[in-house]
Amino acid sequence: MKNTSNKRSRPHYLYVILSVTSVLFLLGSFSLFLFKAQRLIDGMKENINIIVELKNSSSSEDLQHLRRSIIERRFVKAGSLSFVTKEEGLKSLEEDFGDDIARLGLPNPLSDLFTFNVRAAYMQNDSLRQIRNELKNFAIVQDVFYQQNILKNAAQNLERISYFALICGLLLFIIAVFLIHNTVRLSLLDNRFLIKNMQLVGASWSFISWPYIWKAIRNGVISAILAISVILAVTIWVDDNIPGLDLLNNLTDLAILFAIILILGIVINTTSTYFAVNKYLRMRVDDLY
Repeated sequence: MKNTSNKRSRPHYLYVILSVTSVLFLLGSFSLFLFKAQRLIDGMKENINIIVELKNSSSSEDLQHLRRSIIERRFVKAGSLSFVTKEEGLKSLEEDFGDDIARLGLPNPLSDLFTFNVRAAYMQNDSLRQIRNELKNFAIVQDVFYQQNILKNAAQNLERISYFALICGLLLFIIAVFLIHNTVRLSLLDNRFLIKNMQLVGASWSFISWPYIWKAIRNGVISAILAISVILAVTIWVDDNIPGLDLLNNLTDLAILFAIILILGIVINTTSTYFAVNKYLRMRVDDLY
């Protein structure tokens, strides 16, 4: 009888493992997409230039002092600070608009500039206004500029994308939990009489439930490992065939993602099994048919 029960349950457990693996793969792939999208968004934010216009009377000592002060600020993206002289600025204009500007014989109307990028966390209107006011306190700073329209449009678009991604993520998670729960419940359907018979002969609920919960933990780990393996294989293939994505360039994100997949595989599988077993334990014998 025991062997017959095991043989009948094995195909269902295999089905559970494959089903949970598929669901975890979808959740993991969506999460990886969100991680990468956030990195791309941060990269876009950190490409917006902050321009510090300097007064013409600035001395070299003042320039060096301002350079050091900017580099030491927490909001500055490392390695992004550059100095553009007004001669270099005029030369750039001539390259863009031709030599007509030089032929006018007018004095150079430009100023020396410092340009830098700020870290993504500081690309907010309030933070940028504070940065602007802080830099304008230096005597050699004429003014500070940044592209407010681009920042405003980017913030609006990012807010819409965030809401959409959050809704999609919640829906996908709910569907995943529902599918895993029903798959686990169906896998235990053939064992409902065995569960009830053990209860009728005096076995405790914990004694009956533990073997199924242990199998659920094992199946959750197996499903998570399979899902992680598939995600890793797909990620490597995408990186090899689509240059520029660099999905593997941040191992910390991948490690966090894989840990979440492992925890979800165990928790959802175990919780569903616990409720399914206890459902059959609470049912009357006549209701099992």
